[in-house]
Amino acid sequence: MSLEPKGSNRNIAPMGIAGTTQDRATYDILSTETLTYGPAFIDLAASYVGNVIIGLNRRRLDDIPNVISAAPLVQSKMDNLNSIELQNKPNYRSSVMAPS
Repeated sequence: MSLEPKGSNRNIAPMGIAGTTQDRATYDILSTETLTYGPAFIDLAASYVGNVIIGLNRRRLDDIPNVISAAPLVQSKMDNLNSIELQNKPNYRSSVMAPS
């Protein structure tokens, strides 16, 4: 896997797909609609010319299997993957959602 941007243009800014909006998304391996966060979303991110930083669903920390199901697909399909975010904004944590 290469972490270099696709093509020869190294001046393309990396794109981050994560944050609060990503926290409310759930990966669905069976999804066929692009409105739902599914394989089509990953294909779209993989088509970006520059590097991509992607955050997987971390808001619902009680659903770790969901995150684990998305990570291998992201890694295998995205030659432009720069990194996967492992942490999120601390102001969205609570003792119920995230262990201290």
